[in-house]
Amino acid sequence: MLLKEGDARHAEYSQKASKFYDQALQLLQDRTYPLHTRISAILDLRLGQIERQGASAAYFLLACGDYFIQEECGARPRLNLTTLAGSECVFFRSFAYLDVIRTICVKGRKTVFDLRSGDAPEDGTAPGPLCPPREVLLKPDEGAVEPVMGDALSVHLGLPVGLLLCFASISNLLVDSADLGGAELDAQAAAILRRIRAWRPPPSEHDVTDSALHISDLATQEIWRHACLIYFHSTLQKLGPLATPLRASLKQVLQLASSLLPADHGQHPSVFTARARAPAWFLAATVAVTAEEREVCREHLEECGDGKVWRDNQDVVERLWDKVDRTGAGVDWREECEKEGWAVAFM
Repeated sequence: MLLKEGDARHAEYSQKASKFYDQALQLLQDRTYPLHTRISAILDLRLGQIERQGASAAYFLLACGDYFIQEECGARPRLNLTTLAGSECVFFRSFAYLDVIRTICVKGRKTVFDLRSGDAPEDGTAPGPLCPPREVLLKPDEGAVEPVMGDALSVHLGLPVGLLLCFASISNLLVDSADLGGAELDAQAAAILRRIRAWRPPPSEHDVTDSALHISDLATQEIWRHACLIYFHSTLQKLGPLATPLRASLKQVLQLASSLLPADHGQHPSVFTARARAPAWFLAATVAVTAEEREVCREHLEECGDGKVWRDNQDVVERLWDKVDRTGAGVDWREECEKEGWAVAFM
């Protein structure tokens, strides 16, 4: 049950929540708890803080997770999302997703993990340490972990692993771009663009019993693909909202929206589904120009609910639109957030 701020019990429960939160932070410092337990606790705490306190509190908790991971696994440990299965590893998968989304929202950040699907590191250097530690990935007498292509691992909250890796590659290349020559930067950017364009939704391992839900899931994944194209063109290529590639991707996102089932259809709570899609809709909103385009984006962002972070995200979008309308020029929303002290975050 979520209490509104005007509810008489809100202050009492908020005070209790703050007390339990402080106690949990103290327990996180106990190194006798294994790494996956501490990461699990951080994920749970973040869910509560992002609702009550907004993006800044959520990023503090992720920073704690960064420290624990690097303390135990070293700098930029390898994480292979195509093989990372098992109950203990789901927390590392979830943290990796949140980390990639954070690199989209916060300018100048590389991913905490070296995310890769093969044996070669991203930058061609010698392989770094493995995270989670090998003893978590390999249980006695089980041998090497085989690639896992199940629905639960290939698609997380509607965002497929293949596209998550593309988002990560864009963010990492943006940070590395200052040290690359023009030809090398163009070559790496072109390779990322080919991967995004070539990506296809992974086949489902289960029989399709609800065709409408199946189509909605496919539409969600395609919306993520076009959100990835929007991120690519607006950052690496620095295109404005009227550029043809951005207009084309936004048009596709808006058209695909008609194939989405209402958020309350399916196995997850409606607000959960809406929040899972929110980063894609936020990226679409950053290049929306007409009143009709903006209204569709606004409606989907408003489905996330009344938590502080969701209200703040919507406020950032409205301010960006206001500046675009006043100046008649495109706005680098990440630079604007950095300059104005705005914070954007997602589930």
